[in-house]
Amino acid sequence: MENVQYRKAVPDDASAVAALANELEFNKGDDGQSATEHGFLLYAKSEETYKQRFSVSKNSVVAELDGKLIGYLIVHDRDEHKELGDLLRYPITLKNYLLNQIETDYLYIDQIAIYPEYQQHGIGQHLYDFVFADISDRTIIACVAIEPLPNHASEAFFTKNGFAKKQELQEGDWLCGVYMNGE
Repeated sequence: MENVQYRKAVPDDASAVAALANELEFNKGDDGQSATEHGFLLYAKSEETYKQRFSVSKNSVVAELDGKLIGYLIVHDRDEHKELGDLLRYPITLKNYLLNQIETDYLYIDQIAIYPEYQQHGIGQHLYDFVFADISDRTIIACVAIEPLPNHASEAFFTKNGFAKKQELQEGDWLCGVYMNGE
């Protein structure tokens, strides 16, 4: 898609990011069909939370078209996870999994989101490439919902980018796959 601009996320992006996250957050009242096709977020965060994350993150980016935020990718490394601590509000199984990666110099893809009308135009791939084009020696981790509602769009995206499912984490009714690059 032409004229899309990619840049590092800054705290001033928090309001627009929160609006997009809220639109893509899975609503239990939905039938789930659209969510499985377009991708969804399990946990949208508050504007203040996104603001704090962007003030710490070295790798989070946004996509804009004509001055409007149309997508974002939030990435945190191990040190940022330590600094943000409980603000992250990860499910306990994910939090424990990441804490156990003490020997791994990892980057964790926390959220990737594109407004549905801009999907299937390569924006997610451009966001990913913008962050990871020059990073080949770091482990990249992402979690994708498997049950009760599979996130087929996210699974396809990560698989296309060389990720493989390494483990599954159960949190309440939700089962998520832990995907890693490389191996």
